[in-house]
Amino acid sequence: MLGLTTSSYYQWLSRYEERLKKRKKERVLAALIGEIFEANKKVYGYRKMHKALAKQGMRLSEYKVRKIIKESGYYPIVVTKYKPYKNTKSDGKYHDDKVNRDFKAELPNRIWVGDITYIKTSIGFVYLAAVIDLFNREISRLLHKQNE
Repeated sequence: MLGLTTSSYYQWLSRYEERLKKRKKERVLAALIGEIFEANKKVYGYRKMHKALAKQGMRLSEYKVRKIIKESGYYPIVVTKYKPYKNTKSDGKYHDDKVNRDFKAELPNRIWVGDITYIKTSIGFVYLAAVIDLFNREISRLLHKQNE
C-alpha cells in the first residue's frame, strides 16, 4: 500500500523493539538519578551526578546523564556562596599597614596580627577571630595587660 518492501517493515519493527528496551532502561536510570538527586538535597548537576553514578558502578557518559536529567526535569538548586557585608565606604583597608609586611618580631608581645573568618553551621554563620603573636606564631589565648 505504501510502496515499501516487507523487509523494511520488519527492520522498522526490530528497531522499534530496541527503542522500547532503550526507553525502559532510561526510565530505570531516571528513577535512580531521581533518588540520588533527592538524597543530595537537589543540588547535584550532571557532573556530580555522573561521578555519583560512577561510584555505584554505572558507566554512562556525561552527555547521557545530562540528557536524562533534562528530560526528567531535575533542575538543581543553585547554592550561592555567602559573601559577608562589605563596607562600601571603605577601600578595603580599615587600618594602615603599620608592620609594612615585615612579619618578623624580635620580642614577644610586640607585634600581634589578627584575622576573622565566617563558618557556615546548621544554625547560620558563626565568626571565628584569631590573634597571633608574630614572635612565636602562636594564637593568643588571652589578651594580657602590658605590665604583666
